[in-house]
Amino acid sequence: MINLILDNMVLKIYMEDGGIDYSEEYVSGNYNQRMIDIYMPKVNFLLDNLPVRKYKLLDIGCGGGHFVYASMQRGVDAYGIDIGKTVIDFGNAQILRLSNKKPLSNSDENGFYDEIRRTDADIVSAIGVIEHLREPNKLFEAFRNGNAGYLYYSVPMFSLSVIVENVFSRVFPRQLSADHTHLFTEKSLRKMNLLAGVRPVAEWRFGTDIMDLYRSIMITIRENGGSKTLMEYFGNGFGNKIDDLQSELDKNHFCSEIHCLTKR
Repeated sequence: MINLILDNMVLKIYMEDGGIDYSEEYVSGNYNQRMIDIYMPKVNFLLDNLPVRKYKLLDIGCGGGHFVYASMQRGVDAYGIDIGKTVIDFGNAQILRLSNKKPLSNSDENGFYDEIRRTDADIVSAIGVIEHLREPNKLFEAFRNGNAGYLYYSVPMFSLSVIVENVFSRVFPRQLSADHTHLFTEKSLRKMNLLAGVRPVAEWRFGTDIMDLYRSIMITIRENGGSKTLMEYFGNGFGNKIDDLQSELDKNHFCSEIHCLTKR
């Protein structure tokens, strides 16, 4: 029954009508600026923790290809696959305009795992992907049976944000959104690495837990009829310290996201 629910969910969210509904948040806005602001730091972290040489990278669940394009800008031979045709078409059009290349391809779920097994890439990346898979074990098995030397992933963690979203149940959730089939703990990270046959090389932990708390409180104040003065008072006293407060959670490994570079 659970598998049937997951099957229907994946079909509805990612594949129906080419994944056009899910793609809406990815295909709008300034493509190049989104790449610079969000994805280039991820590529920089990756390359800063690898020996200096030329690399080939396969990005699975690549979406509109922002991470692929950012990797290309740093001299990586990168390509990506995704099950959503809409985002692939959009990403290829953008990258073709910017770099005269079309490095993205459309695939079904099984194609994901086949490509991981047969790729000649040095690095397989899964940025914000594993938590959306119906059967993540297939990814780990495919990597273990392939030839890539590095697995680079980011996943959402079971952190303060989850508690905030339970407390403020009327505020739209981010970590507990319907398309997240998994959240991760320190124990499950170790298990995941074991299943993939890898060990961590570098970790980058950061989250938006304090921002989630701030957002939830602000929305609730407004819904409860709180004054503008009260909201400004809370914003000045709490909002100005978001980065400092989040840093403490990051250091304590109680944050909402981790980027992890692993090696065989």
